[in-house]
Amino acid sequence: KIESGPTPDILITNYSMLEYMLCRPQDAVFFGPSLRTVVLDEAHLYTGTLAAEITLLLRRLAIRCELRPEQITHFATSATLGSDDSDELRGFASDIFSKPGDMVRVIYGEQKREDLGTPEPPASEPSAETVADADLPNYPTVVEGAGGVQTLAEIDDSQRRSLTDVLSLFVSRSAVADIAPDERRPAAMLHRALSASPLVHKMQGELWDKKRVRLDELGSTLFGSASPRSAQAAAVLLRLAASARTEAKSYPLVPHRLHLLTRPTDGMTVCLNDNCSGHVPGKWTTLGLGAVAGGYRDVCEYCECSTLALYRCQNCGECLLAGREEDGKLIAETRKTRQTVLLSVRNDISEWDTIHVDRTSGERRGSGQTGALALNKVSECPNCREGRDAIRPFFSGTPLTLSIAAETLLSEMPEFPAAGQGSREWLPAGGRRLLAFSDSRREAARLGVSLTHQHELQVSRAAILGVIENSPIADQDAIKFLSDQIREFETRLSDPNLPRGVRRLQEGQLAQSRDNLRDLTSGGSIEQWAGELANHPDLAQILDRPSSDAHNISSWKQLKWDDNHKAVKARAKELLGREFAISAARGYDNTLEALGLVEVTYPGLDRLAPPAEFVGTLPTETMRRRFVDIWSATLASLCDTLRASRAVTLGDEVDAQYDFDRDPIGFWAAETNDDGILLTRFIGRTNRQIRMRFIMEILKRCGFADETLILPKAKELLEVCFRQLFAAGRDGILPWLQAASRQVGAGGSVPAVRIAFDNLGLRRPPNLFRCETTGRIWNRNVLGCAPNMGAFGTLKAVSEAELDAEPRHGRRRREYRDSHIFKMGLWSEEHSAQLDPKENRRLQDLFKSGVRNMLSATTTLELGIDIGG
Repeated sequence: KIESGPTPDILITNYSMLEYMLCRPQDAVFFGPSLRTVVLDEAHLYTGTLAAEITLLLRRLAIRCELRPEQITHFATSATLGSDDSDELRGFASDIFSKPGDMVRVIYGEQKREDLGTPEPPASEPSAETVADADLPNYPTVVEGAGGVQTLAEIDDSQRRSLTDVLSLFVSRSAVADIAPDERRPAAMLHRALSASPLVHKMQGELWDKKRVRLDELGSTLFGSASPRSAQAAAVLLRLAASARTEAKSYPLVPHRLHLLTRPTDGMTVCLNDNCSGHVPGKWTTLGLGAVAGGYRDVCEYCECSTLALYRCQNCGECLLAGREEDGKLIAETRKTRQTVLLSVRNDISEWDTIHVDRTSGERRGSGQTGALALNKVSECPNCREGRDAIRPFFSGTPLTLSIAAETLLSEMPEFPAAGQGSREWLPAGGRRLLAFSDSRREAARLGVSLTHQHELQVSRAAILGVIENSPIADQDAIKFLSDQIREFETRLSDPNLPRGVRRLQEGQLAQSRDNLRDLTSGGSIEQWAGELANHPDLAQILDRPSSDAHNISSWKQLKWDDNHKAVKARAKELLGREFAISAARGYDNTLEALGLVEVTYPGLDRLAPPAEFVGTLPTETMRRRFVDIWSATLASLCDTLRASRAVTLGDEVDAQYDFDRDPIGFWAAETNDDGILLTRFIGRTNRQIRMRFIMEILKRCGFADETLILPKAKELLEVCFRQLFAAGRDGILPWLQAASRQVGAGGSVPAVRIAFDNLGLRRPPNLFRCETTGRIWNRNVLGCAPNMGAFGTLKAVSEAELDAEPRHGRRRREYRDSHIFKMGLWSEEHSAQLDPKENRRLQDLFKSGVRNMLSATTTLELGIDIGG
């Protein structure tokens, strides 16, 4: 940054800044003849076109400063350019800087191994278990004060005694005693003692000789055996050596970097040989077949028999095999295409074709061949009958993997160390910071936005759950009080001798108590919950993206943090809408509703009774009574499917910007017509529609035995439900249900309904049910059924404790309640050469001060970032 006043004589620059200075006359900086030194940032010494451009820009700079290249000293560094031939580098630099070759000096940096001195072993060599279980220091060794000045931390006498006990595990007592009695800096104490540790000497030698070594191999070298405890002990020693230093800015005792490699699941294959040699402890097997391997393999790595891909039903978790047929042979297909053949090993299926496959070669065989594997070609899930589209490979995209890795890493970073203007009290995640590099500008831009968006979902979910579980809006004590009060009123009114005036008063009080209980058990309104959510402190950790462009380090302070918090508070209802507008019945299994943590309610729906004209058509009294009992739950489940069909609105303007996934919301549901804008059918064309299947199953379980009449009766029942809902919405009986005429075709209109989300209710589910076929959680149960394939007659009551302990949903249920990761903000930004240099500088300053805690940057070759620094 060049201020007014005397012109500096040193310019530290890179290609982007040179281009910015010289190609934009209004912003150009003229150093004039005082310029003496140009330092070109590392990694910009390319060959080819860019090198020629740099040469041209440097010449133009010299011309503007009225200097010859020989009058300017140029510095440039590169870790990748050239070879051992200094003449090659000298010639390249001569061309770049327009200087004679005899004016160029080539300097090679050489690695230097630190001299640790003479080892002083302890009385006995420590075991891996002893080192792994050592009482390690848990305080910082380097601290940063106001102005960013770093110094070595100091400890008290008690901490010093504990540290010397740890050091005596690695060196002799005399080496520990040699530490100055007044030394209170743990980093310096570690450096003095560990310099004499034989284990540290051995570790340094192993790293120096091999350059790269796996942690378990290092543990085996240091402690004589390969085991998880040895690897853990090696990590402890690395950690101590990294903390050991003589000054805050000096190198640690044993400089090193740790690399953790992760990747997304890119398909899975399973060996067809049931006698596969991969059947060993610790190796996966499934479906009674051979070993499972990650990624694509056409033959098993253990027995070299044929493989097929492993697929999974997204609805119920049923595992199937997949491949493509080629020259009479089945070949694994880890990416789903139209040619993918889906196969089941189940022997209880009779409706699909059976093929026989040679386990060794994968070739098609006849049914009588010994040892051939019998497989059923299926077109839907054989377990829950969900369609082919729900059966997918074990594949997770890079964004999900990156999000999990970034959130986990960021949460384990240290908080921002400085006080004053950079106080961590008004920094996201306490000022924890993380740099991410991508190979392309497109990836860097996408990663920054997607990480912030994905993490915001988790933070808002945790905050919503915290509000609903701890708010008095749906307080169980209040519900019990009203229930007891209603019973008292009913008991008094049963007295035939109760005076008329008192009876009238008691009847009014009973009606009021029933209304209050109905409102309370329906949960608080969206408006109430939005008010509660706005006051949750963790909302301060969410970045308000519309106002974030105005953030600047020069003006950042608590008031700016509070302004961001206020903007997010104003979005509280939007956060609720994003989470609950679409029903879990659509198939999402990671929302609070799908996890059985929150229930969406439809206030007043229980006031609707089944129309007498329909009930009268039912053949038996038992069926008639049963329909009266289940009517409210049936209507509520159908309303869930309306939300799943996106027949729900948050307001027309908000609907247009709804960002939960790619599809819009704001549809209307007409009885049997979808020939209109944002129009969907309430009654499907076939019995495959989930509403139709759901109603057909309910009829069966109510005792409707005539199979030929079930489909027409289901259509009739859906017509009755639609018309009752439309009338209740039109007449204002259900304020959360909009009813209107919608245009269809060239000019006609049909009645249609949709749900107004703002008038719904939310509460903790009083009852929970789990489908024994699909494993999904439901808040409603209609004769054991829910509107989902496979969930017909398979719902069983389950407790919250059971759900918290189960493998499929338990971890997420616990994390939304307790995880510290979802109480931290992740404010990520793109940082690349495509942005204006002033914008990049703004983001850099915000990141350095902790106001942005993640930069998603392009690689060093484009930006010239010194990763080591």
